[in-house]
Amino acid sequence: MKRRSGRTLRRAPAAPISGPMNIRRRKAIGTAATVVFLIVYALVMMAVGGMLVVGRGPLFELPFYALAGAGWLPAVMGLIRWMSKPDTP
Repeated sequence: MKRRSGRTLRRAPAAPISGPMNIRRRKAIGTAATVVFLIVYALVMMAVGGMLVVGRGPLFELPFYALAGAGWLPAVMGLIRWMSKPDTP
């Protein structure tokens, strides 16, 4: 690009798309992944519970829903651990 004065303008180099992820990008991706995962997980557990557990009595329902209610924690804890890693210099 040239200006009227004859000097050439230089463009700043574009930020690389690939490369190490910074914490801001990891948190954005992790937040979206957590929301999507929890929605899908809840729907799947409701379907499984509706097909296999409902109507069999509290001895089946209580343990299933207790385990299903806590089953999402390991996956989300792993995502949170990944999201909060410090940036590499």
